[in-house]
Amino acid sequence: AQAGFGAFLPLLAMDADAVKTSALALVPDESAWPAIQALRSAHDKQVKIWPPHINILYPFVLEKAFDVARQRLIEALRDVGLIRLRFARKSNFGAVAFLVPESDEDPNLARLHAACSDAFGELPHPCHAFQPHLTIGQFDSESACKAFLDTCPPLQLEVSAQVCLLARDTMKHPFRIVSRLVFDELNRCSFAPGDSRPYTPASGTEALVGGRMSPGPACDYYQISRSHIRFFFKVSTEAFKGTDPGVSSDGAPRRTLFVVDKSGSMGCHYEEVKAAVRYMTGAAEGTDHVLEFILYGSSAICAHACDVLSSSPSGGTSFGAAFRAITEYIARYPMGTILTVVFMTDGHDTRTQNLPAEKHAFVDFLKTCGRQTTIHAIGFTPLHNRGALEEMCKMGSSEGMYRYADGRDSGLEARFAEMFDFADVNIKTSLRIGGTELPCSGQDCGGGEARFDLLLPRAFLADDSPCGVEVCRVSIGSGEVTLKAVAPDPMFSIRCVDEMEISTQSDLDSAQRALAEVLPQKAPKILRQEVIDAKGLAQARLDKYHQLFAQGARSALAATGGNLAAELSSLRHEATFSKARRARAMAQRATTNASSVALMDQLLQALPPPSEEELADLKAKELSCTLSGDTAVEVLRDTKRDFMVFALRVRRPEDVIDAPTMLELQQVLSGIYSNEAFRMGAEYAVRSAGPEQAHGGFAGTAKQPAALGNEVGLFRGPDGQQMNACLPLYISAEHFARVRVQIKPILGYFFTLDPLGYKGDQTIALYGILGSMLCFRAGMGLGSDKKDFCGAWADWVIEDFTKLCAGIRPVALEYLEKGSFGGAPRGDLLDDFMRSPAGRTKERVTSLSVVIGWAASVGSELSKQFYMVFVEELWRRNFTCLYKGQPREPIVEVLERLLYGASADDGASGKDALEADDPARNRAAKDREFAQWACYLRGECPKKMADEMRKRYGSGPRVGPEVEGLASADAAYSPRTLLLYEDAPEYFDKIVEAELEKICHHNAFTAALYEGRPFGEGFMGSEKRLMLIQALQFVGNDVVNEAVEKHRYLDTFSCLTSSNGQEHDRTAESCICGQLHERFEQHRKERFSACVEQRNALRTAQRILASSSLDAFFGRCAVSCPTRGGSVFECLVALLCAGGIVNGSPAPLLLEKVQAVLTGKLDGVPVIAEGSSWACCPRETARRLQEVVGEEAFAKIELLMNGTWGHVYRESDIPNRHGHCNSNPNEQLVVSFSGFRLATVGG
Repeated sequence: AQAGFGAFLPLLAMDADAVKTSALALVPDESAWPAIQALRSAHDKQVKIWPPHINILYPFVLEKAFDVARQRLIEALRDVGLIRLRFARKSNFGAVAFLVPESDEDPNLARLHAACSDAFGELPHPCHAFQPHLTIGQFDSESACKAFLDTCPPLQLEVSAQVCLLARDTMKHPFRIVSRLVFDELNRCSFAPGDSRPYTPASGTEALVGGRMSPGPACDYYQISRSHIRFFFKVSTEAFKGTDPGVSSDGAPRRTLFVVDKSGSMGCHYEEVKAAVRYMTGAAEGTDHVLEFILYGSSAICAHACDVLSSSPSGGTSFGAAFRAITEYIARYPMGTILTVVFMTDGHDTRTQNLPAEKHAFVDFLKTCGRQTTIHAIGFTPLHNRGALEEMCKMGSSEGMYRYADGRDSGLEARFAEMFDFADVNIKTSLRIGGTELPCSGQDCGGGEARFDLLLPRAFLADDSPCGVEVCRVSIGSGEVTLKAVAPDPMFSIRCVDEMEISTQSDLDSAQRALAEVLPQKAPKILRQEVIDAKGLAQARLDKYHQLFAQGARSALAATGGNLAAELSSLRHEATFSKARRARAMAQRATTNASSVALMDQLLQALPPPSEEELADLKAKELSCTLSGDTAVEVLRDTKRDFMVFALRVRRPEDVIDAPTMLELQQVLSGIYSNEAFRMGAEYAVRSAGPEQAHGGFAGTAKQPAALGNEVGLFRGPDGQQMNACLPLYISAEHFARVRVQIKPILGYFFTLDPLGYKGDQTIALYGILGSMLCFRAGMGLGSDKKDFCGAWADWVIEDFTKLCAGIRPVALEYLEKGSFGGAPRGDLLDDFMRSPAGRTKERVTSLSVVIGWAASVGSELSKQFYMVFVEELWRRNFTCLYKGQPREPIVEVLERLLYGASADDGASGKDALEADDPARNRAAKDREFAQWACYLRGECPKKMADEMRKRYGSGPRVGPEVEGLASADAAYSPRTLLLYEDAPEYFDKIVEAELEKICHHNAFTAALYEGRPFGEGFMGSEKRLMLIQALQFVGNDVVNEAVEKHRYLDTFSCLTSSNGQEHDRTAESCICGQLHERFEQHRKERFSACVEQRNALRTAQRILASSSLDAFFGRCAVSCPTRGGSVFECLVALLCAGGIVNGSPAPLLLEKVQAVLTGKLDGVPVIAEGSSWACCPRETARRLQEVVGEEAFAKIELLMNGTWGHVYRESDIPNRHGHCNSNPNEQLVVSFSGFRLATVGG
């Protein structure tokens, strides 16, 4: 009995013996370690201390009690059996990310944990419920943690796991797996020996540098740039013993003093302080890290951890008392001692009578005391005195860190723990390179090793800086390290940016350029995401500087007052952009443009007063402000800055920040105004109704547009219409002179709602406004025959605004010559557009409205060359829009018909093709056959017919009637003959007419202005054929850019005029058609079987679309595209998006077929994808289908699609082995749909 009792003596008084140097944990089989370690290596600070594990009991008993612990565990776990774990989900506790272990045999590992807890009932139990987890990372914030989890690749691991006893020598050393619980073939458990060696990360994982992966194998190296040098190396801590008292040794323990604010304002948050103290004392137990405390309120006392745990908040706050207590504490230690102080407060000093004197005495003591002291500070709640704490961090021998703890849960506890962990491993010493000695800090990695990762300005080393090629020797402590030169990598470049001192706009610009040169794609693949994350954090830091400098520029602008930019700044729209780069761009512009405001005022003052002759001319025009009644004469005579404007209604998508031509002109309103009166009216509207209701703000984006509400506007004009923008008028030379001086803030506010938001592209976009106005007046605005903008008023405004654009043209030309628009220097925009296809790409001319406006401002008569060039590019862009995201096979088919005529159908398929059936009309007998097949699949056929169907077609997933008109897979290549236009003029004209009908709606906007030419009027049949071939073969911006770069895009007009007489058409055809013919034939020779397969897919899709009944459509879909995927379905969608036209004929029952493609059903019966909705349909495809069927019909289809679609679970709602069911679906396998939101009403 005595022996039995003695065996359990080590487990008595377990509260005293529970330590953090041991743990009872579940360790996955090492076969799963590579995948887990790959996740841990980037963000888990303990990856070198803990193996992959799930803590069952921690802290645990002392290692000397493991023998008895093993006996208890064998008794407690005999019925548990082998443990299998599945890792498929990730989650987080605040800023800690972890994998969720799942076990079918023991859900939530509850049985295992209960058995172990019962076996060690003496151990302290945590207050929270047990939640098993395998930690993979710690982050600065919960948002950063969730961002990491969102970008994490999916993980699916199923492994066995063992209960293990873990132990380590000290808190700095890695754990050892002392024992493992194993089971024999009879399921009897016992403990097997583990590994006497400390755990090390798997050899396959990359070496870590400061929590980040190193650029290659772990080594001692240095990197060098123009401005900085980085040293990375590891040394034995033996090099510091006897020389650096900051390093663990027998004679010099680490000492950290925590100065804790216990004033009454701490309230309930004081419990967080106590929780942090418990963590720190537990972590420091068994180590040489000495923790001491000062509690201060109205007075201050030195204390032990137990005093802090038993204290409560009360009294005021006296920094002076804390300074005196810290002074007494430091004085107790001998000269040369290294001390760390962590000072915490939640507010301001309220009790010290002469704080400046107390502070001065404290600083003097620190400078003369002879102890190496570093002071860190923690500010708690927004009420604390941050400036005082940042000043305190600079008082010691070396500068400390300032950290802010917000009032959220565990914020203060986390900051205390962070400071402790830093002090626990931080080493202070000096680095010697040649004759230069510099103070530096390193990190004690445990196991007798210290790591240093130093980034220094090269200026610090002067003549001792290494060259970047040869090895470099550095001395540290009593040791010397040889470093090899390593080429700079992206992470080094980012760190250099982080270290740059930024005090001026020039500094910021340099840092921004340096960061822009960092290319994550150049980093090794395994490091790429880390580089992206680091660059994002560095950019976020620079963005704060951008906003700070922009705010300073705006404040200075407001303080000066008396100028247009300052006045418009009061109307500036504070927008939150969806992309951070747009906010950054606006901040950069504000800083740049603010510097020119003073010069603008000087130029305005220098303008000569208007002459009496000009005033008389203005008086004769009888122009006056609709709001104030001020005449143009009074505006020009009585002010230096004011000018006359006209009103517009516009929609500003957010994209106008980057691309001002994206601004949409919706209406030109009647009436003219003085800018001053318009601004005051706008100011009142913004104040009373709010900015979004007044000017509409930024209405969505180009990809997610939002319409302006009818009530959005600043005020109503004489015509009763709401306006939300204005532009200046020309009126006269003297009036235009003041407009030209102020054009930058005018355009800045018009496009971005910020007078300092100007960029040169806005000058070019101004011509796009003129182009849209010209189209509106012509009567085809937005494809409507309604003329809202016409008559004498429209003529006068356009004539005047054209003069203004002509006056601004020198400014635009200067901008074009710099190469800032379109990426290359150039001269006149119209000349560049006419010269060659290179000047017509989307990169060179973002909107064709700009070309229209520019041509009008030049005033020259438009030639046939202009019309041909403009219309061809208009067709190309509209076809690009029509076929965006769709396969190219329908385009290829049309091009082949334009090249080879009716024979293209035979030649495309080969000699063995069936006769050229018209894909626009299916044979009635064949449609009936597919309709019967649909009835059979739905179970609606009589028994006799069903038996016949099974006998005829058999059974299986892909059986049914054969699709007609397809080429044989064994067809052989045969060359095709290129036709001239005169060989089949009627056929070619029919093809051209059918294709132009597809983009008729888009061509209508400019058709009236250019007398029907966008519809093909005014061109000969042969010319239209060549223009259409060019437009179709270069559909897609990437395609045309490549063709321009390789000089494959020939200028149509030049080809037509390259020879005289009747042969010029043939010359053009041989140039343009011959080149395309050669490419087509070369492709067919090399990949003929693929060409046949692609054409058969298109033919099949055409047959499906041409089905004369819904039953035939059902049957054809069931045979050829039962799911949403594959070339047949892609071609079917492309044909629907192109208007549902097959060979010039509209498909029957088009609305029902679009509905079936999107909903997967017809009259509630599954047709495609087992009747599930196409919830992931691309937005651009959805928009095209909406245009085909109309908004009202499309809205009804969306309602039918609403719901949750994806993986189907059992009806009983019993979870599967992954824990998922209908009420708890796997989010990666299902999607909820509630509409495409193609346009939402704004305002």
